[in-house]
Amino acid sequence: AVPSLARGEAFVTHHSVDEALNNPSEYPYAFGVAYLAEYEAESLINELQSEGYSNVALVTSDNVAGRSTAELMQAMAEDEDMSLSAAFVPEDAVDATSQLQQVMGSDPDVLVLTAYGSAAPPIIDAYTTLGIDIPTYGGQQLTANNLSEIAPESAYEDMTLQSIAVAVEGTPVTESEAFETFHEALLERTG
Repeated sequence: AVPSLARGEAFVTHHSVDEALNNPSEYPYAFGVAYLAEYEAESLINELQSEGYSNVALVTSDNVAGRSTAELMQAMAEDEDMSLSAAFVPEDAVDATSQLQQVMGSDPDVLVLTAYGSAAPPIIDAYTTLGIDIPTYGGQQLTANNLSEIAPESAYEDMTLQSIAVAVEGTPVTESEAFETFHEALLERTG
């Protein structure tokens, strides 16, 4: 739909992991509100590596976003001499206990939970039920959810939450030509 709408000069926001749509010369009215998988993966691996973690466990959703993030994190972890074990929670799952137990079997020194939508509640429920006590990070996919609807605040008490890139000044998302075009137009309209 983006190419068709661009011809009509309609502003379009899209939630896509497709870098091809971030092309202002071809789609000057399209603005992607989604982070790309590489933004989440790169910033997480950089943070975990800087904290000295070497054995990472990842639980994410079994969809394109989750698998893309896991694949990228795996490659980046290997480049930093880190190991990463991943488990994937189906979008129709009601329980993610087995996936958390699976990755915890690798004796990780840090856990990353990241899933947007229907896989997030069972992941957080399993995390709190199992009482996992290693450092835990909630990735951008997780923090894009309405966390207060998923679980009480206490569920996130010992978790470091990664902000969605579009909300952080100075990220590749907010420094892109597409974002700047969108932001300028928004300010022009709203003052």
